[in-house]
Amino acid sequence: MACQSATLQGRVFQEANLRVTAELQELVQASRDSMDLADEDEDDEKDSERKGLIDKIHMVQDIIITVQNLLDEVACLGERIKNTFNWSVPFLSGLALVVFIIAGVITYFIPIRYVVLIWGINKFTKKLRNPYCIDNNEVLDFLSRVPSDVQKVQYSELKVSRKKKVL
Repeated sequence: MACQSATLQGRVFQEANLRVTAELQELVQASRDSMDLADEDEDDEKDSERKGLIDKIHMVQDIIITVQNLLDEVACLGERIKNTFNWSVPFLSGLALVVFIIAGVITYFIPIRYVVLIWGINKFTKKLRNPYCIDNNEVLDFLSRVPSDVQKVQYSELKVSRKKKVL
């Protein structure tokens, strides 16, 4: 749901930005048409100021789109965590449950100090043991396999359309 609202908000922002840019370009064009062409130095200065303003507007639009995409990714990550614990994909949720149970048993029998010590040694000697190894984040890899709410809706729509084709 958050991905959909973030996507909808993003579209609204993009449309508003496009409208503002179009209006500013119309204003700039109208002011250019009505300007007196007698003083070229003044025209060059104003043109450079207008170009600077339009460049700033485009820069702000790019920043807004970047922030929107970042918020979309964060919302999708939250939805994937939620779907893991909702058992949307039973195999992955069961796998997470088994990992949590094993981690609980390990921390029950082995003091947390030793677990952290072993984890730290593993982390800092990884490059020494295998210098050409590519780092990855297992938690993010796991969560990338869990569908977000938008992906679940798309999958359900795909299943419905396939059933209609069969019938």
